[in-house]
Amino acid sequence: MHTHHSTPTLQQLLYDAEELLRCAKATAYESADTLHGSQRDHAFAAVHLIEMAREKLNTALHVENAYKPFATPTVSIPTQTR
Repeated sequence: MHTHHSTPTLQQLLYDAEELLRCAKATAYESADTLHGSQRDHAFAAVHLIEMAREKLNTALHVENAYKPFATPTVSIPTQTR
């Protein structure tokens, strides 16, 4: 995650939220791995819910990027010169 000294963009907030969910998923998964029975099931259910939330964020990022047709691309693809 990044520390923001100015007002973050929606895209940066979405990226930061996605990173937080990635860490939460890893934590829940590691916790679930040591549990048994219904506690294990609940922990893995949390992993699944976190993954669903990450998918929603990824969709939001793609939608946000789709509405910026004239924005400067973040990655430039080198062109071949002859």
